[in-house]
Amino acid sequence: AGYEDHRAITSAYDRMKQRRATECSATDRSLFLDIPLEDQVRELQQANSTHVAELEALRIANQLLSDKLLDAQGACDDVRNDAKRARSAADQQENAAHRQVLAQSERIAFLEEQVSLMRGVRVGDDASLVDLAPGEVLIEVFVGQLLSAQQVGGDEIPLAFVTADFLIHETITSNVVAGQTGFLDMSATFKVQADSLLIYYLCSRGLRVQLHTVRGGGSGGAPESYHTIGEGVVSLLDLIANEDILLSPRPTLRG
Repeated sequence: AGYEDHRAITSAYDRMKQRRATECSATDRSLFLDIPLEDQVRELQQANSTHVAELEALRIANQLLSDKLLDAQGACDDVRNDAKRARSAADQQENAAHRQVLAQSERIAFLEEQVSLMRGVRVGDDASLVDLAPGEVLIEVFVGQLLSAQQVGGDEIPLAFVTADFLIHETITSNVVAGQTGFLDMSATFKVQADSLLIYYLCSRGLRVQLHTVRGGGSGGAPESYHTIGEGVVSLLDLIANEDILLSPRPTLRG
């Protein structure tokens, strides 16, 4: 092995000598050729040691860079995995929210259907009992005349109208009349189910009637603004508790 190393060093030295001989002047070439072989070998060994040290330094630097690259790659993989987990969690939350919205929508639709069944429908005043389905009844709300027991507001002639609330239907509103006495002739007919819910409402609730004064609009017109000055509740219990009314062909309750 030592012999082979010596031959390699000698060969490298010869090539270097030839290259220098080509580039150098005749004087430099003569000086170079006069260097003893041992000094030339030592110089080559020193140069080789320097190259080996530089190579080792490069190897170490490359190893350090490789380690940093691996660390960066690991951090990138961690971030990517965290992003995947976050996206998966977000997708699960979105799906859960979507299912909840669907469930709530179905619940709302069910409640709307129940409310629709509960409130019935408002029909025309000419609705006939013949057209009723089994279990349905017609309830007519009629407010005929406004009478005042005492004068309110001095000599000024007030403008007034009346509203009534039955079951959970929209509020019924009369025309605006001038004075504290007037004919309202407000009526509304409702077709509802004669079930336990209606019985409970008739037993526990009443027909709320409110009196309002208005400014603007004039008699028979739409009010611009109003103020509630009176309210009363008409009990509906006699519709089912009073036998004479209950058995009447056209049960009527006045209040």
